[in-house]
Amino acid sequence: MPDITTETRTCYFIQSRPAPSQPWQPASGAKFTWESEIQALGKLAARREMQPNWEHRLMERTTTVTDRPQLAAVPGVVGRRKRPVDVDTIQWTGENEAAVQAFAGSGNFHTVDEDDRIEDPDITAEVWDTLHCTWVGTKTGQHVVRGVKGEYYPIDEDVLLAETYVLGTPS
Repeated sequence: MPDITTETRTCYFIQSRPAPSQPWQPASGAKFTWESEIQALGKLAARREMQPNWEHRLMERTTTVTDRPQLAAVPGVVGRRKRPVDVDTIQWTGENEAAVQAFAGSGNFHTVDEDDRIEDPDITAEVWDTLHCTWVGTKTGQHVVRGVKGEYYPIDEDVLLAETYVLGTPS
C-alpha cells in the first residue's frame, strides 16, 4: 500500500472594496490565485495603480491536502466502487447570493459582474475550491455542492437528477 502524504498549500488572492464601510470582495476581474507571494504582491501593486481610490489587500489561504499516490497498472490491482456519501447542495438561481453565501460562507462565493465575464459569459458567480486553491465559475441554475472534505464546487442540474445523487436529509 503506497504511503499517504499530507501537504499544505498556500496561495494568495486579492480582495478590494470602494470604501471602508463596504464589505471586502474578490477583486473584479481577478480570476487567478498565485502560489508565489512575490508575484501576488506585484499583482496587488498593479491593482492599486489601476484603482487608486479603492482599498485593496492581499489574502493568504492555506489548504491542507491529502495525496494518495496512483498505482501503476500492475497485475493484482483491483477496481473498487466508492461507497455513497451524503453531500449538501443549494441551487444558484442568480438571485439568491445571500443564501448561497450563508451556505458556503461569504468569503467562498460571490457574483461576477457582467463586464468581467470575458472567458465564459454564462458564468454569473464563482465559488472557492479549497482543494485546488482557486475560484470556480458557476452558472445560473447550477447547484453548489459542499463535499465530504468541506470543499465547494458547482455541478449541473442534470448531474443531480442522474443516478449519482438522490434526495436526502441535509447534514
